[in-house]
Amino acid sequence: MRIIDRQAFLAIAGPVLYTKVRANCDPEESLWIKVGNAGDDDWCYDAIDASGALQCGGSEELADRIYAMTRDPSESCPMDYESTRRDGLHEGDEVKFVVFEKPDIERLSARINKLLAAMHS
Repeated sequence: MRIIDRQAFLAIAGPVLYTKVRANCDPEESLWIKVGNAGDDDWCYDAIDASGALQCGGSEELADRIYAMTRDPSESCPMDYESTRRDGLHEGDEVKFVVFEKPDIERLSARINKLLAAMHS
């Protein structure tokens, strides 16, 4: 992986797996896939974490589903890993980007495959 600034991140057309690093040098816990740019100073992404990928029709439905799942362990909510949205935060140059490179993603994929194999045995 490497850490790049906003301009270098915007220069990547996509797709790229990334997270953000703020001034305190603490990477965010969320992961996103940049799918492309939206103009000169913004981009579109797919969330691949629980906070952004729960399949729902909006923030009210999201809150209702999370509430139901906290109350009843048998409740389940499907994940939507291809629900593209626009970043739109325009956070400025203080935010850096952790960009995962192909070998990083291959190792992550291998680890997920290992998890899947263990779940099916």
